[in-house]
Amino acid sequence: QFTAGDSNTPSDVFDSVPFRGLQLTSDDQMQPNSQRGYAPTIRGIARSNAQVIVRQNGYIAYQTAVSPGEFEINDMFPTGSNGDYDVTVKEADGSEQHFIVPYSSLPILQRTGRAKYSVTVGKYRDYNNHALDDFGQATLLYGLPWGITLYGGSQIAGDKYQSVAFGVGQNMQMLGAISLDGIWSHAKFDDGRKEIGQSWRVRYSKGVVSTGTTFSLAGYRYASENYNSLSEVINPDDDFYDNYGKRHNRFEASVNQQISNTLGSLTLSWVKEDYWHSAQQMESLSASYNNSWGPVSYTLSYSYNKNTYQYRSGNDDDDNDDDRYNQNDRLFTLSLHVPFTVFDSRLYASYMLNTRKHDATVNSTTLSGTALRDRNLNWSLQQSHSTQDGDSGGVNASYKGTYANLNAGYNQSPDSQQVSYGISGGILAHENGITLSQPITGAAILILIIP
Repeated sequence: QFTAGDSNTPSDVFDSVPFRGLQLTSDDQMQPNSQRGYAPTIRGIARSNAQVIVRQNGYIAYQTAVSPGEFEINDMFPTGSNGDYDVTVKEADGSEQHFIVPYSSLPILQRTGRAKYSVTVGKYRDYNNHALDDFGQATLLYGLPWGITLYGGSQIAGDKYQSVAFGVGQNMQMLGAISLDGIWSHAKFDDGRKEIGQSWRVRYSKGVVSTGTTFSLAGYRYASENYNSLSEVINPDDDFYDNYGKRHNRFEASVNQQISNTLGSLTLSWVKEDYWHSAQQMESLSASYNNSWGPVSYTLSYSYNKNTYQYRSGNDDDDNDDDRYNQNDRLFTLSLHVPFTVFDSRLYASYMLNTRKHDATVNSTTLSGTALRDRNLNWSLQQSHSTQDGDSGGVNASYKGTYANLNAGYNQSPDSQQVSYGISGGILAHENGITLSQPITGAAILILIIP
């Protein structure tokens, strides 16, 4: 796959970074479905008509609009396993939810004899879409027999930054999958400082079919305070580094337990991160229970997020001058999903109760369904009530046509009104002209009938 313009580098080996330039990568979309890479499914709950923004390593990787209730994002392009997703749910009233989706599987593993590569040259892009320093990156993953994959790569930004990475992963069959890799970096800053450091990462994943349990662990050890990523050197003014500093340790754990066919499933996850020479920490805990009773499905969710911030008073010689405070957030949600039939049309009714510590309680209902002979018109009606902000609601529709997909919506809250619309499709050029279609994904085949 060849890309020219603004895009992001793969994150198989290094953290994904935004760039403006050229990139050549092996394309998973050219593989059969069973051979393609991995991307996590992101699930969450919106209290109103909201915008969901997914960031990876500080940059937007995906964004979409969702209706009140439970949502699921499963159409993200695979980006590897380096760098978890920071998900922001921006509600209609301006409030925000934040949670982290760990990337704790092992997408680095490749089939025997398969090589996955990427080569990038261009300029680093910052938050404001400004092109900064020139850099280049190359990575390679290659599958060996016995379930072993070797992988590595290099990043170069002139004499400002150089790094090299090497790792090995193995599918150990009944024992699960494990990988170990290291990155060595050399950085030169504008003030003349030079820093050489290294970081290590070990990941493990295991599924126990007999008990219906899947769990994964990951540990990151930034063995030297002098280790720097490409972003830290080229874009040192990033707010993340100002607020947190350099990472020291990071731990991730997640467990999914299928209790039984009648008792549903339970998912638990935990992430914790600390930083060099700082009391700052980030910790996230979440639990979710899913089950169904006949055609009715329901979910109970609880999340706890804690961020310990530290701002210095300006006296670097006195640690007692640090100003520390905790920002805690707790969220509990109950959601119900009920299908039914009216005049041979399948409809769905959803209800959500959302209560948050020191915040309003929100009750939301949604009615959705399909219309037309080919069921290619999807529609939904939403209505919600907040004990703090009052009533809000909206109507949305999408149409899958022969030549394009259309969507439109109207949403209203006590403080705002919003109208949205869009069109998406595909254009296939061939020797007989062009053909318009719905959005094209993967390889395309055109069948021409010539009289």
